[in-house]
Amino acid sequence: MEDLSKIIREKDKEIERLNQDIEDLKDQCRDLHNEIRVVKQEAAQVAGERGNALLMNSSNKGKMMEDPRFRKIVE
Repeated sequence: MEDLSKIIREKDKEIERLNQDIEDLKDQCRDLHNEIRVVKQEAAQVAGERGNALLMNSSNKGKMMEDPRFRKIVE
């Protein structure tokens, strides 16, 4: 009977440890997800700036500046 009780206590400790590991991994996953979001935002910003630079260097710049959608780029 004592052996069975000891085994149960050991398994309970193992379950607690594994549950803590799961929580740690969830936190790590959340942190990585937030980091991915920040990197994607930065990449989108860089791509936008690069697109604006290409537009401003375009030979069609004059035609595009007549379009109100593109005027805000230089403002």
